[in-house]
Amino acid sequence: MSIMLRNHSKMYRTVGSPIDISRIFPAPISCFGKGKVCVLFSSSAKHQGNRLDSSDTCLYTLSSSKIIRCAWHRPTSSSRRMLHTTTDVDVVEKVLENFPGALRNRDFASKVNRILLQREFGSNTILATSFCSDEINRSLEQALVNLFGQNFSMGGLSGFPFAGVTGFGAYCSHIPDGGQSLIVYGPHVGIDAKGNFGMVDRRGISATSTCCGSAVGALGHARAVQEGTAQVTDSPDFFDSQQRWVEKLLFPHLKRIQDSNNEHVELPNALLDCQKEFMNQILKKGESNIPHGTPIAIIGGIQVNTPLEMEDYFCTKSFQILNSRNEVLEDLIDDFNSY
Repeated sequence: MSIMLRNHSKMYRTVGSPIDISRIFPAPISCFGKGKVCVLFSSSAKHQGNRLDSSDTCLYTLSSSKIIRCAWHRPTSSSRRMLHTTTDVDVVEKVLENFPGALRNRDFASKVNRILLQREFGSNTILATSFCSDEINRSLEQALVNLFGQNFSMGGLSGFPFAGVTGFGAYCSHIPDGGQSLIVYGPHVGIDAKGNFGMVDRRGISATSTCCGSAVGALGHARAVQEGTAQVTDSPDFFDSQQRWVEKLLFPHLKRIQDSNNEHVELPNALLDCQKEFMNQILKKGESNIPHGTPIAIIGGIQVNTPLEMEDYFCTKSFQILNSRNEVLEDLIDDFNSY
């Protein structure tokens, strides 16, 4: 019985003892400790299906008394592939279990690009995004920028399009003659290396932190209002106006969040519903700014920020193409999910 590890054209074999991976993965991988990782398997396990190939993401579980779970990931900063521990694979499984259909950022961006190219969204397409201010979300923006060019940022705390009608009007004035518009928006949620949603591991910080902090803070405020120790304000503080609006818009969704199986999974779904309505109102009020004949592809979804060295995911919840009168030309969510 053997496990094969492939690194480009080279093959390495082990029969159950710890593997010295320093020659396979020159980059330091602290989680393995001194460049070694122990691969577990049962002698009764069949050889077929136990080869870890060079595809971007592979999850394997052996049907045996001992389980091996391995994953290949390509860090966004490098083309070199890394082997991750069981914890990381559990993270991917939890992401896909709670956000079915979620794709890694670059896979999501590539899939959107392929679908839009079929509908003549080409080099004249201008990108706008509405994601949370948190720096952890820039990798998704970059994946989209790599394919669609410079990005007009509409987003603020929790991902709400706080640029508003004025910002949308400015964006519309930048659409090339005869061009197209692509808008991608949505909240985000973290998952740490232990599989906890609502938390994330950040670079250079030993302790995990809340993610999305704005969303978690708004949920805490909603509980305080429910308990009578706080109130929803209609006159947000100018110096913290975005967070006050997040609190105000989230509060009506408190019960559905509390009734859910996992509040930190339901929280971004509730925020996405808020943001969808917010975005629809901006498009309606700013319709006169859209150049005549311009098609608008608009995508709403949830970012899932994963542990360090893993690529983040995006779960697409809606995908439509509108005309310049804000009418739906095509609903693409079923095509996207089956493409």
